[in-house]
Amino acid sequence: MAIHIGNFVVYYRLNKNETDIADQQKAVQEFLNGGNWKIIDEFVETEKGTRADRHRPALVEAVESCRRNSATLVIAKMGNLLRNIPFSAKLLEGNVEFVACDVSDFDAPGANRQFLKQMLSYTIAERERHQKATQEGINRAREKGVQLGAKNPAANAGMGGEATQKAAEEFAKKVSPIIDELQGQGAGTLQQLADGLKAKGVLTFRGNTNWSVSSVRNLIQKKKKGR
Repeated sequence: MAIHIGNFVVYYRLNKNETDIADQQKAVQEFLNGGNWKIIDEFVETEKGTRADRHRPALVEAVESCRRNSATLVIAKMGNLLRNIPFSAKLLEGNVEFVACDVSDFDAPGANRQFLKQMLSYTIAERERHQKATQEGINRAREKGVQLGAKNPAANAGMGGEATQKAAEEFAKKVSPIIDELQGQGAGTLQQLADGLKAKGVLTFRGNTNWSVSSVRNLIQKKKKGR
């Protein structure tokens, strides 16, 4: 492990399933241990699992603090953010040195920006490949007559309870591959999945493109039942 020297600003992430940052604070102390260093500022990002997470105000403040104090940014928990395009782009735009406690390749500040640039380029290229493959799959399905969503909402509305349930389960099976593709592209929240389905023009069970968090949640639950 590298010996860390100088001033550091720490960036923590607190998701909706976490109550405190004690474990992350411990990880930071263990990561920095062994050198002449000082933590001069700390910021906590409360993640809500929505599109608002793209803005990451705490990250912006942490980067600004690094600039003002000529400090290195310590990311307590990088995790899946390594493949998160908005986060990586915002971090690179900040133009500050950074390290990450849970990514061994991010142990040396001097080389981290170049490594992250490479990861960002790879992630963007991979997303574009997935998008192209997904769209081609949708086009092939439509050519074969597969109906992605109900074109006639009244048909669903007039079904009995048992028939509606069966139709909903069949619909979930048809849309499941698209959900899998979106998750493979980095859509990690229900809102991101809903936005992705809207962008692709996939119709809901009711026959429109008004995908919501609740409709995606219901779809995923039916998908799990069908396994």
